[in-house]
Amino acid sequence: MNGLIAGFGTAINGKDSWVVENMRISANSGTGVHLFDFARVQRNTITLNATGIQCADGCLAEGNVISKNGVGVEINTGTVLGNTITSNSGVGIKAFAIAFGNNLLHHNNNQGAQVDADNLIPLQPNTCSPSC
Repeated sequence: MNGLIAGFGTAINGKDSWVVENMRISANSGTGVHLFDFARVQRNTITLNATGIQCADGCLAEGNVISKNGVGVEINTGTVLGNTITSNSGVGIKAFAIAFGNNLLHHNNNQGAQVDADNLIPLQPNTCSPSC
């Protein structure tokens, strides 16, 4: 998928194994990208949604700019790599079990990442301000 999606409840309400890339997803009253198992969300700009990315198990969020949403990324299990997650009014990343690294998390109102500590796999350092 390529292009701009704006002004919906949920912009993309997908299925298992969908790939969403090179999109601008903005100003939706619900979730910007809502996908299920083994989906990939790569190289998108996702702003001004209630939740930026919401995904189930085995998902990959990579290389996205996710800003000014309620929650930046809400993922059950998966990998979050190389994203810029900033200025969200809630938490930057909310997850049960993720591998994550090389993300820039800053100025999220609640905290950078909210992850079950027993299920966190840090792959590379993340840059967090004020905290992860």
